Amino acid sequence: MKLPTAQVWSICDQWQTALKPWHDAGYSVCSIDIEPSRGGLPSVRASINDIESLPGAQFVCAWPPCTHLANIGARWWAEKGPEALAEGLDGVEQCKRLIGAAPGFIENPMGRLSTHWRKPDVKVHPWEFSGYCQGESYSKETGLWLLNGARQPIRAYSGEPIDMKRIHHMDSHKRKHHEGIKTPLGMSIGIYLANRQFVSQG
Repeated sequence: MKLPTAQVWSICDQWQTALKPWHDAGYSVCSIDIEPSRGGLPSVRASINDIESLPGAQFVCAWPPCTHLANIGARWWAEKGPEALAEGLDGVEQCKRLIGAAPGFIENPMGRLSTHWRKPDVKVHPWEFSGYCQGESYSKETGLWLLNGARQPIRAYSGEPIDMKRIHHMDSHKRKHHEGIKTPLGMSIGIYLANRQFVSQG
């Protein structure tokens, strides 16, 4: 499969929120996901298993599926069996392979990656970046595994009250298919500000 050349890639990402700050700053971007993209930015619809490399990649964001890895699904782990765990871990390995030597990160909620790989380099909540984006002062802990010198996002808390139950009270459809999985824009801005020095301009 012939891919476009892009400076910043986001893999397993149909929402493209992670790419918006880079795109707005004038960098070339592209996402990969098996689902159609929803952000209106350049994208490739494909399985990461079918991708050999990311042309031009200078920074890579990776969001491997957490269905079989996140603690929120722990009550079903025994029922799913070891095959589901192997599938989840393989998705992470494919992301690591595509990141290669480029600076980048792998994101996943707290769960089995901490025991089957290593603990995340940093844990973050959307509210920690609400100073960049109004309306994102809510709690939802996730981990970032930083690779090849990538830096943790720069925080900017707005001081607004933190909604501790927004995700918990969300109906199951939204939690799985929309607000619950969409990358917060504030966090994406924090990641961009911390790592833009890795990507050449012009």
